[in-house]
Amino acid sequence: MAITGQWKRRRIVINADAYISGATSNVPVLVKFNSTSHPDLFGTGDDKDSVWFSTDAGGQTTLYHEGVVFSATDAIFYVKVDLSSTADTVIYFWYGTPSITGTESKANVWTNGKAIYHLENNANDSMGSYNGTVSGATYTSSGVVGGCYSFDGSDDYIDLNDVDLPSTFTILTWVDTDATSSHKHILHKTSSGGAVANCNYKLFTYNSKWYSGGSTPGADSVSSTSVSTGWQFVGAVYNGTAIQTFLNGSADGSSANTAIASTNYDASIGRPGELSSYYWDGDIDEVWLFTDAKSADWIEAVYENVNAYSTFITIDGAVAIGSSPIQVYPVW
Repeated sequence: MAITGQWKRRRIVINADAYISGATSNVPVLVKFNSTSHPDLFGTGDDKDSVWFSTDAGGQTTLYHEGVVFSATDAIFYVKVDLSSTADTVIYFWYGTPSITGTESKANVWTNGKAIYHLENNANDSMGSYNGTVSGATYTSSGVVGGCYSFDGSDDYIDLNDVDLPSTFTILTWVDTDATSSHKHILHKTSSGGAVANCNYKLFTYNSKWYSGGSTPGADSVSSTSVSTGWQFVGAVYNGTAIQTFLNGSADGSSANTAIASTNYDASIGRPGELSSYYWDGDIDEVWLFTDAKSADWIEAVYENVNAYSTFITIDGAVAIGSSPIQVYPVW
């Protein structure tokens, strides 16, 4: 496709090799722009569906991206990138001709994604199948990636409908709790009675520890690290025979867990599925569910991308590409 216009381009250097031990594919890399550091982007009339990313300086080999936020002051994207463990990974950002459309491809960013929730003042699923319904939770702009939802610990939750996960899965999310020693649920799929046999997956706190599990009674994975306040990146990875709890990019607890029941009950963020109890007390942002077992390097890259953003991502100054009109040839 030939597109005519006056383009601007920025080089983005991803310093993932400082954190991962092996080449890691299909990572949703967080890239952020703001009107203070990148004012020219916000004066072009662009939006999340007119910009694009590429692996090459000519803009031809495009990368899938999703725009999470594009406001007058902030633009936040996830870009699917293959990361090197031996050198910096370089990609390019293209903007400046807002008349084009169709560059965004949400679902393709999330390889093996089942449901992806950014919680930007709604509970919409980027994969398009499992939009949630917010019940009581309050939106706040002070999330980890854009905004998030705050839960009061009494009756707030988000119903996700019947989101089943298969015999392998990964769950990841950012949470901040006000109740470090309590039994509180982050994400859970189970019946209104809460029976373990009716559980498909669960992520929760209990006795000041982080827990994850499936359908096997007494086989939850328990962290060695105590629950603390402040934003924490928590999750679970099930490989078909064992479930691991992950905390801030590293495995922290494992348990054999041979049963993952497929159930017809709803999953919920902020409480145990359909059970009206153990409500989350604090904030939750970026809830991701996948149908495969992500690698330790994949999870570490995603964590450090947020935790050490200013060293993980470097965005160069803008470069004008030729005199208008010129043509570029991106391939989507």
